[in-house]
Amino acid sequence: MNNKKDQSLKKISHLITELQSELFKLTGSKLFIPNSTELFASNQEQTLDDKIDFVLTELGVPGSINGHSMIHSALKYMHNATGKVYYTKQLYPYLAAEYSKTSCAVERNIIHAIAIICKKGNVALLKQLFPNLKNIEKGIPNKIFLPRILEYVEKGY
Repeated sequence: MNNKKDQSLKKISHLITELQSELFKLTGSKLFIPNSTELFASNQEQTLDDKIDFVLTELGVPGSINGHSMIHSALKYMHNATGKVYYTKQLYPYLAAEYSKTSCAVERNIIHAIAIICKKGNVALLKQLFPNLKNIEKGIPNKIFLPRILEYVEKGY
């Protein structure tokens, strides 16, 4: 596999070099385009936000619903928290203050987003992440869903 990756990197480097020379011919100025090694290195150094967005998109959470951004913020909060996170006493009030909602509304939005994932999202990935749950279509409790998704994000999917 390493050999295939090396070959791909060489091809990309060659294409970038050709692109730079063509751009120079057309514009007369040299444009900076990072080489493939720099591109792949920067791709591996994704921020936590990027990783969470990628996983939520992969799961099938529509970005247009409030639950998407609330799950995103909840995962960031849980990542930065030290010790156990208490949902009703810490997490939901924190998110409620952040989104100018009530704790109940925050919980409902997260439940709604998880329900959408379970019904319309990437069921194969859900079954991989939650192998012990028999009826994923019925939904996954917040207290099971959020820590498992955070673990998936932190381990680098």
